[in-house]
Amino acid sequence: MDVAKQFSSYLKQENKTENTVQGYTSGIRQYIKWFEGSYDRKLTKLYRQNILEYISYLKNVKMLNAKTINHKISSLAKFNEFLIQKGSQ
Repeated sequence: MDVAKQFSSYLKQENKTENTVQGYTSGIRQYIKWFEGSYDRKLTKLYRQNILEYISYLKNVKMLNAKTINHKISSLAKFNEFLIQKGSQ
């Protein structure tokens, strides 16, 4: 099972709404796609510098508004919590 699916299951176990599960999982899939495309390697951990670069990408390349970026940051924060509980972070 890929890490995004594992994250989705984790959110469901926490009784998150389906909209939250879909939104957070989508945000993580987008981050993973960006990370693997940018660094040509699999995502194994979250690093602050990578997240700052991703935020810059969202602002300057994707031209997303602050609310959308904040939602993606929330997804990453929850994903980090998941990785810590899983023992991967």
